[in-house]
Order: sequence, then structure tokens, then C-alpha cells
Amino acid sequence: GYPGQAAGISVFQWTGQHFGGAANGVNVEAILFHDDDRIVTMVQTDAENGVGSTLGIQNADASVALQYSCNTNGGTVPGVTAVEYSLGGGMPPLVSINEIRIDQTGADNDEYFELIGPPGTSLSGLHYIVVGDGAAGVSGFIEAVINLNGQVIPPSGYFVAAENTFSLAPRDFTVFLNFENGDTNTHMLVSGFTGGVGTQIDADGDGTPDNTPWTDVLDAVAVIDPDDLDLSYGPGEVCTAGPYCNDVPIMANPDHLFRCGDGAGGWNQGLLNPFAVPTSDSPGGPNLCSCGDGIVIAGETCDDGGESAVCNADCTAAACGDGLVNMTAGEACDDGGETAMCDADCTPVVCGDGVVNMAAGEMCDDAGESAACNIDCTVAACGDGVVNMAAGEECDDAGESASCDADCTAAVCGDGVSNMAAGEECDDGGESASCDDDCTAAACGDMVVNTTAGETCDDGGRSDTCNVDCTAASCGDGVVNMTAGEECDGDGMGAPGETETCDDDCTTAMCGDMVTNATAGEECDDGGESKNCDDDCSIAECGDGVVNMTANEECDDGNTEDGDGCSAGCVMEDEPGTTGGESTDTGMDTGVDETAGTGGGSGATTMGPVTVSDSAGNDSTGGDETDTETGGAAVPGDGCNCSTAGNGTNRDAVWSVLALFGLGALRRRRRA
Repeated sequence: GYPGQAAGISVFQWTGQHFGGAANGVNVEAILFHDDDRIVTMVQTDAENGVGSTLGIQNADASVALQYSCNTNGGTVPGVTAVEYSLGGGMPPLVSINEIRIDQTGADNDEYFELIGPPGTSLSGLHYIVVGDGAAGVSGFIEAVINLNGQVIPPSGYFVAAENTFSLAPRDFTVFLNFENGDTNTHMLVSGFTGGVGTQIDADGDGTPDNTPWTDVLDAVAVIDPDDLDLSYGPGEVCTAGPYCNDVPIMANPDHLFRCGDGAGGWNQGLLNPFAVPTSDSPGGPNLCSCGDGIVIAGETCDDGGESAVCNADCTAAACGDGLVNMTAGEACDDGGETAMCDADCTPVVCGDGVVNMAAGEMCDDAGESAACNIDCTVAACGDGVVNMAAGEECDDAGESASCDADCTAAVCGDGVSNMAAGEECDDGGESASCDDDCTAAACGDMVVNTTAGETCDDGGRSDTCNVDCTAASCGDGVVNMTAGEECDGDGMGAPGETETCDDDCTTAMCGDMVTNATAGEECDDGGESKNCDDDCSIAECGDGVVNMTANEECDDGNTEDGDGCSAGCVMEDEPGTTGGESTDTGMDTGVDETAGTGGGSGATTMGPVTVSDSAGNDSTGGDETDTETGGAAVPGDGCNCSTAGNGTNRDAVWSVLALFGLGALRRRRRA
């Protein structure tokens, strides 16, 4: 199977149905060993267990054949049946070298070799030989020969040959061995041997036997010392690694060798001391090839007799991420890497363990809350719905809420963050010209006093203390506040103070309102006529043309001259005239022309367009008034009858009439 090499194998495998239409398939293979003319057949699957099968070998035209079984129930046992067909003059089938001790600590009392084969198999015709170097150190000399004639594989299947000092187990054959230590040599099981100790098989020293004093090689193992230049030998041109020619590199002196599995597996180096614990020797029984027996074999990287901090239970080196849970090494889990259940450091996935596990959905893991990582192992970000106090968050409702601002601070009016969800219309960090300190938009009339916006008060509208423009209600502020009792305030254009139409107490300017309004032309205002103030709100003064009876004026002709009917003290005067006759007044505006009668006669006085009836029932109408008086004595010049007889016209009544009808003619000034 390998060009240029005699050694090697070819494997032919059949998988499938064994004849057309059959329901049950059969899986078999045949292995051809090129270097010793052997064929091994093995059965993996045969549902009929040989009832309908013939197992054997034959030549191309079936003229020569060797049958193992034919249509025999149990003739094949799937997974168990393996049959070797061999040529070469009666060579026992399936006998091979299984275990060798070459050296040990102290004296070599326990050297041995072990063969394995079917119980009862005769070993006659076989020799166990060792090929090494000669006295001059030349490779290719036979160093030891053990003749196995008459020996038989015992019922255990393990045949042990040892010296009489052997103490490790019962032996089946006592021989003298004296294997060479610390050297390269080849142990062989051969048939038809004709040589002896000292026979040279490689005269030219090229590593290929040119003298083979045997018929067949059943098995061989070459023990190689890397520091030795000696050559190894075996079937074919060279002894290459294989089931029947195995190189076992030895880092130090060769000591103990054994196969795993028994009879056909690869070779392993045991311990130098056969009594060490755990021991690697098992003469007379299965080799110690199980993981956990404390012996490191091929395929094992370690074997500490079970799980240890450096070795897994399957005899691989303990390493987090190897897919094997090693609790002794501190692993709580091992999924061969990060998984949703196991961290990359072989600890269970726990948010907060300081190990980021993205497979478990972790974005970060700082072993707790940090400024960059939330306690749930998500990246810290305001608005993620996770409160991270280490990142300065007071709250986090995944956005603005009634209790939390969008910047993850607690919603508080005055924090400078406008939170509409909390009912804030604005938030300037306190009162501003556009925002009240209750976080509503500043507006006069909102019942919040905003001094920054210029408000001095805000009663939600006009009140007796606050104007509608949110200034404190005050007469003279230019704002009419009727709720505060103001009828006016200033000029109506915002200019405060007294005006022609508005008093400085914010009542409508009016003569007689007891408020002196100089702007309206008032000199005084006592709420009507007084001693000091006329009822037209001018200063009461005799000669001002206004009769002020409260000031004891009987008349006021607009001057302070006597002799014109009204004295300088504003007292009525008698006009010059005749006694007992008639007196005539031709008009008050131009003076008084009064004629008085004397004695008991009667006279008439004419004044303006007023008719006055005397006691006799006479009327006088027109521009003159005639006052006729009867009886009594006339007082010259007084213009009136001072009689107490009761028959004269009452002066008070006359002046009352004058006050009603004649005062308008006397007054010259009028208020606007």
C-alpha cells in the first residue's frame, strides 16, 4: 500500500446490504499486512449473527479457500469477532509481545517479558530474541535467545517468562534474561529460528538485516535510546512504527514497556521502579492502560490517578476551555469556551463576577456597578432604564417621567431641566423673566409673582392691592384700578398724578368732591361752600363776584366799593332816594337805582326780570322790581322796610329768590 516500502497495511471495508433485497446490512473489513502475509477480518455489524454468512478467504477462482464459519448462528459476533488468516508453516495466530521489563532500580531481579494470545495456544517453534550491538559496539548482533518450545499460553491468555528472582507476580516460564540496559535494542518474537546468541544479522551495518535466521516475525518492538547510535531492526527493510514493529523512544535508560491495548496496541514506557505507587507493571494480567490508573500512556498527557489540579479525569492536562470540568483545578464549569452558562474562565455566568460574557448577553462586567457599567452588566447610559448611581444617575426611567428628568436627575422644579412629564412648562434653574419659580411660563395674571419679569404682585387679575399689569395697586401709578376704588389714575396713558379730569386720590375731578385739583383750576374744594371756599372751588373772597353766605356775605358785586348797593364788606346797602316814596332799581349789573318812600306810603323797587308781590297782592314784572310797602317809617337809604308790623316784604325771602335766580348773573367764572 505504500510505494517504496514493504511494510504497511491496506484496509478494505464493506458497508451496506450483503445481498440484494435483504433488510439487514452488514459492515465488515479486511486488513492486509504487507510485511508478513497476514489477513485480519473483523465484523462490526451482522444482525443475523452469522446465520446467513460465510466467513473465510479464498483465491481469485475459489480453487483454494480457508473457511472460518458458514451459516452458523453465533459464527460472527458483531463488534467482537476478529479472525486472523496467516501463512508461514504453522505460525500460531495472534500471539504477540505484550509487556517487557528491561531494567529497574537496584538489582535487575524482576526482568520479564509477557506474551498474549488465545489460551491453550502452543508456543513450540517460537523464539524470543533481542537484537542489539556486539562487543565492539557494532549494531546487528543477537544478544539474547529464549526458546519457547513446549510452552503454552495459560488460561489467562497472558504468558510470563522471568528469572527465578522474579517477585512481581507468578511466572509461567523461568528463564535467564539479563536484558541489556541503557542501549538501543530490538525485541522480536520469531518462528523457525536457526541462529543463536552472537549471530550477526547486519554485516554491512546499514540497518537492514541481510541475514534473517528465522522464518517469520510474529512481533517486534524497537527500544530507541536517543543518545545511542545503535540501529534498530525488524521485519522488512527497517523497523517502522506499526502493530508489529514499534519504536519506543526512551528519554533515559530503557526500563519498563507495555502495550495499550493488550496484544496489538501502541507501546508505552512505564516506571523504572516496579514497586513505585502507582505501579506500571501488570505481569500475568491486563496492562494498566486505563486513564486514572496513575500511569501515563500514549494518548494521555497526564495521569494523576484521577482528577487533579493539573490533570483532568480523562488524563488530559487541566486547562480552562478544554471542555472538561475540573473542579480540583477550581473550575465550576467548562464548555470549551464562553457560553451562556459558563464564563471563559470556567466560572458560572454571574453578572457581577468581573468576567464579561457576551454569550450570556453581558456587555460589560466590572464586578458591580461602575461609572461605565450597570449592575445588570449593560453599558451605563442615561435613558437605559437602569439607575446607575456610580455614573451620577439619581434615577433612570428610560426617558423623561414625572419623577425623573431626561438627564437622569430627580425631577425638581428649579433644577434647570424642563420636564414636561412632571408638568413643567419651563425650568431656568429658578425665576427668570420668562419662567416663574414654579416652572410655569411667566405671565402676568398667573397668580405667581415674578419679580424678575417686573411683577410686584400677581393676584391672577386685578385686585384691591394689585393692578391688572401685576404692579402693586397705588393711586398715582397711572393704572386705573376700579377694584381698589379708583375712578381714574393719571391721564389714562400711563402718566400718574393729578390731571384736569382726575384728582390725585384717583377719583374723578369734580368741584365739590372735597379734593382740591389745581390742574382743573380749583383753588380749594371743601365739598361745597365754606367760609374759605366758594362753591365754585375758588378761594372765598369778598369782591370775587360770588356771594358766599357761609362767609356771611349778603352780596358780592365783584368789587369792594361802597355806595353801589353792596358794601366793601359784601353787605347790602340802602340806596339814596326819597322817603316814603318809591325806590327803583334799574338793574343790578349797572348799579342800584332805588327810590324809597316814607311814611305809610308805598313804593316799588325794580330788579331784573323777577316779579315780587307785596302784601297788597301787587306784582311787578320786567326789568324793574317794585317793592311796595305800607305802613311803618322808612329808613332813608336802606332800600327796605324795617317795619316789624308784618306787612312788609321779607328780605330773607327776597334774597332767597335772588340766590336761586340772580346768582347766575353775578358769577362770572365757571368750571370747565
